Amino acid sequence: MTPKEQADELISSMLSYVRVDKSFMLMKISAKFCAIEAVKQILIVLKSPPIENKGHMLYDSQIDYWNQVEVELRTQ
Repeated sequence: MTPKEQADELISSMLSYVRVDKSFMLMKISAKFCAIEAVKQILIVLKSPPIENKGHMLYDSQIDYWNQVEVELRTQ
């Protein structure tokens, strides 16, 4: 899944948790902020692994992937 696809999926999944009476656009903005917060929490967990994982190619690629998802969320 590309970072953009992941960002879109996160926003879609957060929409079911957001209840705004005004408009769909406000709901989507709220869902976007929820998704950004979820990615921030994922990155916090990824950045504090056991020391033996640091510098490992898979570990680094996961951090890069979630950083790209956060960028996609912020640009939508």
